[in-house]
Amino acid sequence: MTKRNKIIYWIATLWLALGMTSTGIVQLIKMKEEVDMMTHLGYPIYFLTLLGIWKILGVTAILIPKFPLLKEWAYAGFFFQCPELFFLI
Repeated sequence: MTKRNKIIYWIATLWLALGMTSTGIVQLIKMKEEVDMMTHLGYPIYFLTLLGIWKILGVTAILIPKFPLLKEWAYAGFFFQCPELFFLI
């Protein structure tokens, strides 16, 4: 991997990690908007805690340079989680 590609990779990775960390924290502290959204969709409130914990663990797995299989599963989890946002809007 060239130096240019590494820089692009880490910028994209850090951008994804920042987004997932911030939404994970919002879900962990159970902001009113998140609670309203979950109740509107019919999901129990404890799903916010589960989603927040899994997002932060996924970010940790992505930022750790070892464990490529764990990193692959974390990216897959984010991939399947993100498109649901388009259906909620």
